Amino acid sequence: MNKYRSKIAILAALIAAGLALYASGGGEAAAGAGIESSARPKSLCAAREQTIWTCTTTRAKVLSICASKDLAEDRGYVQYRYGVPGKVELEYPKERKDSAQKFRYTRYTRPLVTMLTLSFENDGFSYVLEDDDMEEEKPAVREATVEVTKGAEKTATIKCKTPPAGSLMKLEDIVPRDESN
Repeated sequence: MNKYRSKIAILAALIAAGLALYASGGGEAAAGAGIESSARPKSLCAAREQTIWTCTTTRAKVLSICASKDLAEDRGYVQYRYGVPGKVELEYPKERKDSAQKFRYTRYTRPLVTMLTLSFENDGFSYVLEDDDMEEEKPAVREATVEVTKGAEKTATIKCKTPPAGSLMKLEDIVPRDESN
C-alpha cells in the first residue's frame, strides 16, 4: 500500500506543478504537447514589439500589424509588414516617427457585425486591409483581406487563410479616422 501512496504523491506533485506552470502562462505549449504553439498564427513582429493583428495568407505569406510596446496616441509606432518570418517583403512605413499618422482607420458596427479597415498609400499603390466579423452568419464568419490598387485598377487581393489573431480595434484611438468612409 505504501508503494502506491508514494506513486500517488509523486503524480499529484507533477500535476500540481503542471497546473501551476500552465496558470502562469508558461505552459501553453506544454499543455498541448507542442500542438498549440504550431496552431498560433505566425507574426512578423519582433519579440520586443506587440502584435496588433496577424494572419497567414492563402499563399503562405504572413500579414502583420506590429507596434511598439509603448504605443499610445502620443508615442510609439505602427507598421504593416508582409512576407515570411526572416524575410519581410514590404514594411510600411520605413520611418517609425509619426507612423500612425500615415494610416487611416474605419469601423462599422451593428449588432453581430463588425467591419474594420486599416488603409495606407505607398509608392502609388493603395492598400486596404479589411477585417470583417459576421456573427450573424451561422456559423459565424471572420474574414480578412488586403485589397491593393493602383489608381482605379485592382492589382491584387490577398486573403487570409484562417481568421486573423488580434484586433485592429487596438488602433482606434491612435490611427486617424478615414473621414471619406
